[in-house]
Amino acid sequence: MYKINENNTLKINYKSLLQYPSYHFLSPFVYTQNDELAYSAGNPYLLPEKTQRVGLNYTFHKQYTYLIVEPYVAYRQGIIGERYQIHGAVTNMIYDNVANSWKYGGRISATTLIGGFLMPMIEFDLGYVNYGLPQYNGLEMSLMTALEMELPWDLTFEAELVYDGRKCHYNGYEYSSPLIETFALSRGFLNDKLIVELDMNGFFLSEKTEEMISVPSYYSLNRAEQRMPLVSLFVRYVFKGGDRKMAQIEERESLMESEKDAVPRK
Repeated sequence: MYKINENNTLKINYKSLLQYPSYHFLSPFVYTQNDELAYSAGNPYLLPEKTQRVGLNYTFHKQYTYLIVEPYVAYRQGIIGERYQIHGAVTNMIYDNVANSWKYGGRISATTLIGGFLMPMIEFDLGYVNYGLPQYNGLEMSLMTALEMELPWDLTFEAELVYDGRKCHYNGYEYSSPLIETFALSRGFLNDKLIVELDMNGFFLSEKTEEMISVPSYYSLNRAEQRMPLVSLFVRYVFKGGDRKMAQIEERESLMESEKDAVPRK
């Protein structure tokens, strides 16, 4: 890290990540039979998927204003996925280390305080993924916006909108629509030792997804819509507090760095 002045810093971030296969990916026998024409099997010779990522990070921080701009390059080796084998009318699917990819992209994260009571936040990621196969290369993007507002009677209002956008795979793509994920209303009592929060999740927009798989002799297009409304009530009481060593926004940035390339398994 190089500190230009009190408000501006430059960092070079390097991350090496291993994604280990789930246990059923390693199963040496057929474990799923969807019907008499479709079989799935594991592969005991699967290797971990490796990701190496390098980014040049510029950060501006002044009071409640925070801006991060980071171009990056990421290389994924031994991507774990499905390999399809067609024998007559029977489809056999087996997990394997099927591909490598390069991603050239950048991300922007920003937040500020407006009028002393309104704090918007945005995180945007855009990149181009190259699998070495032109039909599967393409743009990826994701967007997360949030709004925090201080209301009368010491109430705090928060709202989040998430947009995973389009994600490329070695054999197709995945697309999802925007989703208003959370509306939350909270209030502190007893000098903020007691926090009561009411959350509403998934009430206003559903998540629509589309997944396409296209390999030799096999094509699949799946569409789905999901809505799971949920109301949650959280009550938190801090018995003893101390000085935080890390500001809240810096903690969020640290978590985002550590989890960015972690891809959940199906």
